Amino acid sequence: MLKRAPADAPFVARRVEMVIGASPFGASPGAAEEAARLLADLGMEGRVHAPEPAEIANSLRRAAEAGPDVLAVLGGDADVRAAVQLCGADGPAVAPLPGGPSNVLARALYGSCDWPDALRLALGRGRARLVDGGEIDGRVFLAAAVLGAPALGPAASRPRRPRSAHWRAVRRALTGRLRFCLDSCERGKAEALALVGPLVSQGRGDGADGFEAVSLNAAGAARAFDLGLPAALEAVRSNAAERFDRPRGVKVWAAGHIPALLDGEPVRLEHVAHACIRRQAARLLMPPGRGDGERATARGEPPPFSNQAGTAAG
Repeated sequence: MLKRAPADAPFVARRVEMVIGASPFGASPGAAEEAARLLADLGMEGRVHAPEPAEIANSLRRAAEAGPDVLAVLGGDADVRAAVQLCGADGPAVAPLPGGPSNVLARALYGSCDWPDALRLALGRGRARLVDGGEIDGRVFLAAAVLGAPALGPAASRPRRPRSAHWRAVRRALTGRLRFCLDSCERGKAEALALVGPLVSQGRGDGADGFEAVSLNAAGAARAFDLGLPAALEAVRSNAAERFDRPRGVKVWAAGHIPALLDGEPVRLEHVAHACIRRQAARLLMPPGRGDGERATARGEPPPFSNQAGTAAG
């Protein structure tokens, strides 16, 4: 049973569970020992877990069920998403640590600092805050959801869990385009549709709280998803067929099952799917002075995935 905690109060962490993902997400061979020393130096009661890739989900579950004040995750966005779904809004605060180029959410929160500095900052001066995210057919995501055939391309060929044979069969069988309806009025069709969550989306400071929604044609989709999720988001913005004005509700349908990436994790949706903004989707340990949705960046550094050349401008 996960213990309940105040939603957004002055935060004091005493017990910490930390789960470290595989090396592609920035965890060096000595990361577990370094993390244990850091927690001891901070006077924290904590345990550090460095499971094999196939055991990450079980390790996250055990860590959450231990009832710590903080569940720190040094891994990919899919690992953070798994932790958030386990902890919810009432369980341990989740601290996504920026361990490498595959960390969209952690980079949006902590900028370019490395994970030991981010962990010190979070545990020493951070605040636990409820943040909004996205939800599609009961599945929560915080960084981005990508729907359509490109979700089965190279970006999805390197998940933290091996792809099953049905994904290959789905890709071979998939034909046609996505149809979509935004906020029950605007309709369209595209090869792929990307929904970027409020914490990561561009223009978050303008008070808008819907998705950053971008449709892609076949050529743009092929270019966008040759790379991992962070580079894919930048490519999405550069190769957009059309951008839409902050929808909060999205209906998507296709002739068959819809392949998707939720925070980099491949999933298979039914032929009709509904996405919406999920209020208080997660309780995150945020950098000091950062409110719901604000991003931490180094002085003079552009926000994550900004396009300084202006190609992302609508």
